Amino acid sequence: MRTTKLFILFLFITALSINAQTVKKTIHVEKAGTLVSVLTEAEANEITHLTLTGNINAIDFKHLRDEFVKLQVLDLSKVNIRAYTGKAGTHPDKLYVYMAGNIPPYAFFKYVNGVPAGKKTLQAIILPDKVRNIEDKAFFDCNALEICQINKNTPPNLLPEALNDTLTAVFLPNGGSDKYRQKVRWENFVFIDSEPTIATINIGTDSSLESEIQKMGLHPKNINFLTLKGKLDSDDFKLIRDYMPNLVVVNME
Repeated sequence: MRTTKLFILFLFITALSINAQTVKKTIHVEKAGTLVSVLTEAEANEITHLTLTGNINAIDFKHLRDEFVKLQVLDLSKVNIRAYTGKAGTHPDKLYVYMAGNIPPYAFFKYVNGVPAGKKTLQAIILPDKVRNIEDKAFFDCNALEICQINKNTPPNLLPEALNDTLTAVFLPNGGSDKYRQKVRWENFVFIDSEPTIATINIGTDSSLESEIQKMGLHPKNINFLTLKGKLDSDDFKLIRDYMPNLVVVNME
């Protein structure tokens, strides 16, 4: 079962960049604050899918925000977020004390000449299970961020304007959603107790959406992101409407 979930998650991450060149990189950061020392700016700006391990702090978040211009999927599930005090972090023009275990304020957002500028490329983020707080405006104005995966059943504190509940779906371990719904500022999010599942389906003239889903070995209720090609009929729309309760996005372009 675990292998199947990982394979589905791989499909999801791959499909996010189906129309663009995908550049994946895994980087171990031994000392917090040194992420950019292990690669050039040109290398950083080509990465679309980044997995970090080791130790990071607010300095690294600032580089992730301001460089890595094509970054779409960021996996922080295996990092330790270390404390930092100084002016080189994400907070604008201010000496700030960044606490360990927190997604820092303004992590992926800043003002440019007074205009809000979230990280527009960021589509999915996986947070570590030790995260305590998601601080003010951490993901504000990140208008492409559809996935936030948090690998813990106890909800972290969500500070003002940290995450958009009308845009971002939150994926949790099984059974985690009830606790999140009872937590302040988490009440209105869409919660899904699984890892993200994506299906890209081409419906031929002699097939149906139902039969193609069966061929993939999926159940309609488990599909979160659905891209459809080919020809749809009324039975297909009925299947989407009645049997896909966890559908977050459907692309019929």
